[in-house]
Parts: sequence; structure tokens; C-alpha cells
Amino acid sequence: QTPEALVSAGHARSTEEKQRDSQELEALREKEHAEKRSRNLQRGTRHSRFGGSYVVQGLKAIGDKDVIYHHNLSNFKNYTHDLGKAVRRVPRRNRRAQECKDKRRSALN
Repeated sequence: QTPEALVSAGHARSTEEKQRDSQELEALREKEHAEKRSRNLQRGTRHSRFGGSYVVQGLKAIGDKDVIYHHNLSNFKNYTHDLGKAVRRVPRRNRRAQECKDKRRSALN
């Protein structure tokens, strides 16, 4: 938390600030609800997992042959040669700390 946010937390909030915060929260909730609804509508009831097989020319596999890609082409931008490998688990005490992106506001008045 920033020092300015902590100092302002002791003051009573005006009705305008309360209304603005409630409107922001309502807008975020509506946005999340719309995203969830659109994800549910995109997913069909019966779907074949077969997306096709594609030969990627210019990208070499282990030998001298081209890579054969068995997934949907929309996911190809995330392709790496390490795609099927298991990721090594890092112990919790060796993990890097995650930085908080958003500013926190004090709940105390």
C-alpha cells in the first residue's frame, strides 16, 4: 500500500467516491459475467479433438525433416520444441516472489 492511500484511509469517504467505487465493481462484475457467458457459448457439446496434421516447412525437427504439427494452427504461435516435455517443479522456498500489480486500498476507515 502506498503511504498516501494509508493516510487517506482514515478520512471518511464521500458518497461520490462510494458510488464511483460501486460502479467500477459493478462494471467489472458485468464484464466477467459476459466473458464467462461467451466462453460457455463457444464450447460445443460434441467436439472432435482432431485439429489436423500440418507440415511446418523451414522449421527442422530432430533429423533433417520438417516439423509435423498435430494441433490447431491457431495455437502455433506458442509452439516450442519443448512442447511435450514435463516442466521441472521448483520447490516453494526456491520460487521467486510474485510482484503485486494492482494497488491495494485499506479497508479501514
